[in-house]
Amino acid sequence: MSENYNWENGLLLNPPTFSKIAVSYQAILNAGDFSKLEDVLMERLDAAPEDIAFYLPAYRAFIRKQDEKRASAFLGLHVESLMERHDLASEIILLQAILGFWQDGEYARDLLLGHLKTMYSDSSNFERYVKHLRILTTTTGADVLRLLELWLRYDEGRIDRETVAMIKSWRHTGFSVDNSVRIASADHDGMQRLVEYIARCPFSLTRMVSLTDDGKILYRASKPGCIPFPKQGDPELDIGMPRNYEIFDPLDFLAAVTQHIPDKGEHQIRYYGWYSNKRRGMQGKRGKPVAPVSGTYGPDEYWEKLESDTSFRKKCRMTWAALIKCVFEVDPLKCPKCGGTMKVLSFIERHQSDVIEKILRHCGLWKEFPPRAP
Repeated sequence: MSENYNWENGLLLNPPTFSKIAVSYQAILNAGDFSKLEDVLMERLDAAPEDIAFYLPAYRAFIRKQDEKRASAFLGLHVESLMERHDLASEIILLQAILGFWQDGEYARDLLLGHLKTMYSDSSNFERYVKHLRILTTTTGADVLRLLELWLRYDEGRIDRETVAMIKSWRHTGFSVDNSVRIASADHDGMQRLVEYIARCPFSLTRMVSLTDDGKILYRASKPGCIPFPKQGDPELDIGMPRNYEIFDPLDFLAAVTQHIPDKGEHQIRYYGWYSNKRRGMQGKRGKPVAPVSGTYGPDEYWEKLESDTSFRKKCRMTWAALIKCVFEVDPLKCPKCGGTMKVLSFIERHQSDVIEKILRHCGLWKEFPPRAP
């Protein structure tokens, strides 16, 4: 570990907190005059660059207006001013605060990664951890970087009980486990919705709303309409406004879509427990009959001879109609005339063409096709 950093406090182990304050340039924010806002920020930057809370509302305004170039340019000047004063603590606080609401801010992320690499120079797994956490390829907030620091500290044998207790006190530790939504054992409709959600395509053409004037793609979430941004001067701008859409550059949109395309031969549905291949193989080894039973039986009688006639097996034999109804939204056992439940009398296979012709002729549905020309 480098001696230029404070080991006891770590680099990112203590997330900064800022109370909401009324800044002197609030009227300029409400007016949206960023040129005048930059003049106010530059004047303050020369006197007190360490006053992080003063600058955060301006950074948030830049990001909400998607003026990332302006935000990056001023952040570079801000960090440079702190470096000239050798104020490493304020620099780290600033970068963490920026990543708190600008999670894809690459400049802030790369600076923090550089500090972590220098601070934990004794660890030989830095690059491996960064790749495993996909820090350079996905949107990264400060929480993931804190998790990286914990792994680096573990490499150097510095993790103790106090650190573990501190991690448990965090609001966000880098992991998200939500058990507030549960499915009861008898909630078959809920299970059906869950299976449909898991197996569904992650991309929907109906959610591609439109192309913007500059050629970008507007993609919304499940809600029917896009939530508009509030107008200038609306107090909602100060606390943040959630939105249910995202705007992509064309190439970024293609990258986001194609990452969901599975590799050739990759399994999309895996079976576990009772339905696994191993379990079914074990059932076969225990003497379950697999060859057809000799003799002539109806469809139900055949399966009764093949397997033990338990209530569970009877229920399994009934599920084929339910599955067809689930997929095609048509009940194959419902009589189209009276609406009653029909009973399966027999199965007709493809090689029984004479039986198929006889039935269709009787129903008046058989059509004679002219012979094909040689």
